[in-house]
Amino acid sequence: MVYNPFAAFGAAAGGTAAAAVIGFFVYMLLYLLVMAYGVACYVLESLGLFTVARRRKLRLYGLAWVPVANYWLLGQIGDHYRQTVKGKKSNLRVWLLVLSIVTGVMAIITSIAAPIAALVIASAESGDPKIWTTVGISVILFGITAVFVIVLAVLEFIAYHRLYVSCRPGVSTTYTVLSILFPVVIPFFVFVCRRYDDGMIPLVEEGEGETFTPEPSATEAPVVDAEIVEETPAEPETPAEPTEPTE
Repeated sequence: MVYNPFAAFGAAAGGTAAAAVIGFFVYMLLYLLVMAYGVACYVLESLGLFTVARRRKLRLYGLAWVPVANYWLLGQIGDHYRQTVKGKKSNLRVWLLVLSIVTGVMAIITSIAAPIAALVIASAESGDPKIWTTVGISVILFGITAVFVIVLAVLEFIAYHRLYVSCRPGVSTTYTVLSILFPVVIPFFVFVCRRYDDGMIPLVEEGEGETFTPEPSATEAPVVDAEIVEETPAEPETPAEPTEPTE
């Protein structure tokens, strides 16, 4: 049974069943509000990623609705922006997907190991070497998990920044800073950016004199510069003079 702090408080304060029932309903109301907010945020962000990826004709844009796999699509949007605008390739989508899976596995292992470690420490006698061994293993697991979480968060914010720049470059820095300070605003920013492609314009690379142009697809014929040759009109032929018949 899940511990309900509001029900416990109501029972302790009033000592009546009515107070406990009120506390239970307050707890359930807050729980449902938090769940509804989480679902709304997930729908807003998924819809934003889906719209942007489909408009830019990226592959597998339906992954926007799939948990964990949506990291691939987020990175793909960032990679596509970098390739189109700067002419540079990156594999941000691969790193995001791999790190999200590894981080999730490490989080599960740590959550399972934590209560086991607590039971071992509680059952061991004072001065037992198993206590220090258990503590050491727990610290190592928590440390590795924390490193993966930090690296994943950094790459995730890089991907969001590329998304913001590709959609609304004028406010991309503000969006990125607010996303780092208050991650709860990310779904709303992604949803707002879904209608814009203001930053998807090839830029002039520093030190180069021409802009990057995406390579034509297999279905498009390459554009070839052709020289225009002016043809000089041919002179009209003069009719030949008739010759007089000879006698």
